[in-house]
Amino acid sequence: MATGPTHDVIVVGAGPAGSAAARTAGLSVALIDKARFPRDKLCGGAVSGRGLRHLREVFGAGIPADMALTVRRVRIMAGERLLGELDHVTPLHLVMRHVFDAFLRDQAVAAGAEDFCGQRILSLDLDAGRVELAAGTLQGRVVIGADGAASPVARALHGRAFHPDRIGFALEVEVPQPTPTRCWNWT
Repeated sequence: MATGPTHDVIVVGAGPAGSAAARTAGLSVALIDKARFPRDKLCGGAVSGRGLRHLREVFGAGIPADMALTVRRVRIMAGERLLGELDHVTPLHLVMRHVFDAFLRDQAVAAGAEDFCGQRILSLDLDAGRVELAAGTLQGRVVIGADGAASPVARALHGRAFHPDRIGFALEVEVPQPTPTRCWNWT
């Protein structure tokens, strides 16, 4: 990889936000992610109607039918106790992130983003627009951080990736069909 102003934009993180940023038409874009795709990603597998509208605007298409389960009913449980149930809600489109994110990343690469997925960042100089990877150094006019909870970009900007008092963590469990009537409790 050459050193110098080789990209207009460097996007760190190839999830939905990073892939959307990388799909920017008319610019040279480097798309970096520490993982190779497809990769498992916890949480965030529900796409709202507004999210679907933005997907159509940015990517020119919605979610392929075989990639999502659309639901119109939501149940909120606390153990075995029903806290609330909403029927006929605005459709939510449930996706598996490893398939969905790979689809969006592929769309960004097809639109011209240069793929640097599967490479960890060794160092960042945000003032200079320089990102050092094991394979070499990328240079860009703008660096966009879309790299999630362990964000190297946030660490470079703010000294840490997240505020420990303001972030929540989740656990995702896949259960076999049919879905059991008993809810899982995690403590």
